[in-house]
Amino acid sequence: MHLADQVANAVNSPFLDPNKSFRLITTAGRIAAWQAAGADMDLITLVIGQVMKRQQGPVTTWAYFDEPIRRALADKKAMEQFDAAPTLGPAAQRAKRNRAAEAVLAELAGLEVACGPTAD
Repeated sequence: MHLADQVANAVNSPFLDPNKSFRLITTAGRIAAWQAAGADMDLITLVIGQVMKRQQGPVTTWAYFDEPIRRALADKKAMEQFDAAPTLGPAAQRAKRNRAAEAVLAELAGLEVACGPTAD
């Protein structure tokens, strides 16, 4: 099964149908790029499912989900890197999370450059 079909079937939204939008097939490389950046299918389908709950019309390209996936992946990686040492105060903990999230976003921006521009 194609990645686009896997995600669309898992999300199960009438507004996300690769059979009705060919661009969901041609832009499915975005899903592979998210996976290469560290997002697993559970994270991808969870985030897309949350976005689709608010969606009022069809989505025609996976690039529509780039920013929500980036944020979720940055949060996930920041929490993985986060050291909750009891000696750090709340401000220091937030600063550490923000630095980790910024590093992840910079890494993802590099991946996007390496994958080439998207065809929106």
